Amino acid sequence: MHTRYLLTFVLFTFLTASSNLQAANLQLRIQGSNTVGAQLAPKLAEAWLEEKGYDTPKISQEDELTTLQAENSEGISLEVAIEAKGSSFGFKGLQQRTADLGMSSRRIKQKEIDALSDLGQMTSMASEHVIALDGIAVILHPNNPLDQLDKSTIRDIFSGKINNWKKIGGKPGAINLYARDDQSGTYEVFKKLVLGKQAEMSNKAKRFADNAELSAVVTDDPFGIGFVGLPYILQAKALSISDGEAPAIAPSRFSVATEDYALSRRLYMYTPDKQSANPLALEFIDFVYSAAAQRIIAEVGFITQQVFLSDRTPGEHYPQEMRELAEGAKRLSVNMRFAERTVFLDNKAKRDADRVYQYLKDNGKLMSGLLLFGFAEDKPEGLRSNSLNRSVRRADQVAKYLAEKGVRVATSRGYGGKAPVASNDTAQGQEKNRRVELWIK
Repeated sequence: MHTRYLLTFVLFTFLTASSNLQAANLQLRIQGSNTVGAQLAPKLAEAWLEEKGYDTPKISQEDELTTLQAENSEGISLEVAIEAKGSSFGFKGLQQRTADLGMSSRRIKQKEIDALSDLGQMTSMASEHVIALDGIAVILHPNNPLDQLDKSTIRDIFSGKINNWKKIGGKPGAINLYARDDQSGTYEVFKKLVLGKQAEMSNKAKRFADNAELSAVVTDDPFGIGFVGLPYILQAKALSISDGEAPAIAPSRFSVATEDYALSRRLYMYTPDKQSANPLALEFIDFVYSAAAQRIIAEVGFITQQVFLSDRTPGEHYPQEMRELAEGAKRLSVNMRFAERTVFLDNKAKRDADRVYQYLKDNGKLMSGLLLFGFAEDKPEGLRSNSLNRSVRRADQVAKYLAEKGVRVATSRGYGGKAPVASNDTAQGQEKNRRVELWIK
């Protein structure tokens, strides 16, 4: 009898020790976009571990894999493994269960949504998370007389089709091209938003692994042109960029925050639904939305989603009625955007509406009177009546959402396809034109 009790005790001790060992070694696996994963995700993970009470993590780097290991006062260790091999790699990792969280510099594709359907609806607010905004500046020598170019001309320059400044209104001279290397997330964005599938980067372009170095070279070259992340314009001259019939827009914190700027995009993280997710992944996402994380996002060079006011006034391309209504008003740094043929807010728009409410509440402006102006894309084959109707209904949807939270909406109007910010000839441009702008007096 004594021997049986002893064996039971030994077995219980072994199982308990094994359980404690398992609990004491936690792991969060993050895979996907190099743009998000190269610098931003490791810095966010380090700050998250610190907030959770862990010691300063040991950070190791091997190719595209960054590993952070830390331990708390209770002896529990936590490893965060960040593998940055591209957006598609993140979705494959979720599907193969080798990732708890996917990073992406583009929105999830339909085939990826279908492949991950057993993890939940990946485009729901619970799974799709816009964590930051990104923008690229096209830069010149400070004395270059050009101030703006359209996106198609920039494409022809970097593909080598246009090779002399005289052809585009500059001083005669061969155009010297400077570009980020193929491993750069900045290059990936430029390739997608400018070169597209129609063109390839000219083999005459000098390639750089570093934004700051590229900017310095362009600043010293009167015939140079290059592209960098927004924080690296430095002493160079940044071009305003137009797309189609839309007016040229300069790169700035505001124009990227509203997503009006031609070379802006969203950065995403994706998680399974709550039933399937690693709880650590959900904790990490909550941290990413915090004020502390937003400061890190800004430090790395991306644009945060914090709401602020601009002193900008509506330009002449806006409808006369809207300009009169918005006289004396200031524009908020967010646009509400919508999926094609719908009048319902997308996931980012819903979160932005919540941010707008909090901003107005914190600044005592809930009753100031919000002005909402809706716009839509004008497709070449579309009916203008449909565009007008949808723009009105979209503005009304935003008004309803905010009014239910206690925000006073003074005006809600729709103007169809007027005042585009991008070309209506591309899906990307049409998406930018489907928007509701927010102004307040």
